[in-house]
Amino acid sequence: RSPRGEDITVFLERIGNFFMKMVRKKGYANVLACQGTTLRTWLDNVNDLHEHLKCTMCPGFVFPEFVCGDDPEEEDGASFILHYRSPRGNGLFPLVVGITKDVAEFYFHHSVEMELQVKCP
Repeated sequence: RSPRGEDITVFLERIGNFFMKMVRKKGYANVLACQGTTLRTWLDNVNDLHEHLKCTMCPGFVFPEFVCGDDPEEEDGASFILHYRSPRGNGLFPLVVGITKDVAEFYFHHSVEMELQVKCP
């Protein structure tokens, strides 16, 4: 449970949402807008952004890895699968959900639904 007594998943999603608002407030809105013209391309480019941050601001930090793949159950291309890999495990996935939902809404004027599917190695 969070310090406010809410479910930790909800709390971490809210932190992800807050993080994106803070990053924009700090002046990075235009940089993030250049990440892609669709949510999928934006997410496809996150690893490059992380690599840049690692080289310039956060040496030694280990960022998670993101890969977008086609959803085999959808033929219209409206859905995709976001693969999230982190050396810290899946515990911070709700943070990714909050960030992704905020990006979808702020930059692409879309709401998104996300579902966690844990795969063991």
